[in-house]
Amino acid sequence: MADTLRRYIEHRGQAVRHVQNFTDIDDKIIERARQQSRDPIELSKENSEHYFTVMDLLNVSHAHVFPRVTDHIEEIQSCISDLVDRDYAYQTSEGVYFEVDKWDRYGSLSGESAVVFAFIRFSVSIRVASRTVLKPD
Repeated sequence: MADTLRRYIEHRGQAVRHVQNFTDIDDKIIERARQQSRDPIELSKENSEHYFTVMDLLNVSHAHVFPRVTDHIEEIQSCISDLVDRDYAYQTSEGVYFEVDKWDRYGSLSGESAVVFAFIRFSVSIRVASRTVLKPD
């Protein structure tokens, strides 16, 4: 879809700067690498190379810029720490979670109501509690 839209906009004479994020490290990649006794960064690099091979076969235009998560780990950690310090997020043994009810506009882009998010939060709390991972008071 992005390729088609980009080509159309460029065809109409507009300049496009196409940026495509690469999540080159996350829990799934780390776990898959562990299962294969491989370095997660090497596995991720291999996946990226395969992605480009397939996109080239499909004649999909490459983005101009490919920011990668691993290039921004310190900024991400700082942002998460700031959210926790300001009580907009909380930490469990499984990770850090955003406090959706502390931001009035949460869900505004999706058009979901606060009631829907209250239900989702309740569901997540039940799942979290069932794993004996409790949110701190």
